[in-house]
Amino acid sequence: AAPKTKACAECPECQQTLTTLPEGWSPSNMTYLQLIETWFLGDVEKKVPPLYALKKWSSKHDRRDKSRMGNFMKVVEAHGREKGVWIDDPKDWEPVSVDRMWGAIKEDFLEKWCKSKY
Repeated sequence: AAPKTKACAECPECQQTLTTLPEGWSPSNMTYLQLIETWFLGDVEKKVPPLYALKKWSSKHDRRDKSRMGNFMKVVEAHGREKGVWIDDPKDWEPVSVDRMWGAIKEDFLEKWCKSKY
């Protein structure tokens, strides 16, 4: 799981090191919760900025991943809004709000979107 701290994409120090994805990084082995955490919070240990804030995607493959992750997050957002736990500004998400949102939507989300027992 992503560390429970927020990777900063706002301060000058972080912008110098967290503006692109690290070489070889891929979302393919992430759980749903890990992807949501990385979308809003980033992953400090892996030097991944919050994905919503990432301005540069280095390849066509990365841009395709971003599109898929964005589509996934639209589904998560719909579930979060339905449960009243969605926060509009992505900068306002913190580890506790991600956990609260996932806890509220997980059962319905997995029942609707998972083909196997998670």
